[in-house]
Amino acid sequence: MIARLLARTRVPLTIVGVALILISTAWGLIDDDAPAALILVALPFGLVLIAVGFVATVWAPTAGGEPATLASPVTGPWLAVNSPTTKVPSHGTHGLGQAFAVDLLYAGEGSDDRPSAGFTAPEEYPSFGRPILSPADGTVVRVTRTARDHLSRASGSALAYFYVESAIREIFGPRAMLGNHIVIRLADGSHMVLAHLRRGSITVERGERVATGQPLAECGNSGNSTEPHLHIQRQDLSRPTFALGLPWTIEPGGIPADGETTSA
Repeated sequence: MIARLLARTRVPLTIVGVALILISTAWGLIDDDAPAALILVALPFGLVLIAVGFVATVWAPTAGGEPATLASPVTGPWLAVNSPTTKVPSHGTHGLGQAFAVDLLYAGEGSDDRPSAGFTAPEEYPSFGRPILSPADGTVVRVTRTARDHLSRASGSALAYFYVESAIREIFGPRAMLGNHIVIRLADGSHMVLAHLRRGSITVERGERVATGQPLAECGNSGNSTEPHLHIQRQDLSRPTFALGLPWTIEPGGIPADGETTSA
């Protein structure tokens, strides 16, 4: 119960906190008669709300339960980054259902030639355009398909830009963070999210039944992404904004630890 509550706080508190800061600042700038005491209270209170939301989702207890065993969403060798096999929460937060998420980058032929320049076209990366498959039978309940595939954020200066951009994206919610993504409801009522998909590549619609291994889309670089990769996670609710991350594993071989590759 505590895990569910804390995991759902980050986005709502961040939105309210930012709104308080923006409204009070604008009020003070526009209206010379605005009560200074109220503005001086609203500004730090907004910052406190943002901090509480961040801390709550970082230090929330981990959800229990048996991991769901699913098929691999990719074929061939893919390198794991931010893996729940290495640590939980894998992405440093329980917010947005990410506690057991993993990022996968293609590690097959041509992967040694990944660009290292700061802002590079996504087409230059070996992961870009690779097929993404359904990890289970289920029903598509959410689809976002119009986010652009942006340039990579690979060098030091590009990463600095990414971190600022990431903070802004979080205010605008899952579409800005996940980019093009698909949410599939599984037979047990939980949901799988496949994110950062290539614009124009999604082949399924909301309400459509999908089968294990069915091609869904291509790997892209939309949303909060430094380079083309697949972000995949299991969560309780269909909306990542309020979701709690749930454990899962890949058959065969399990989810690789950081720096290891898939066996599928």
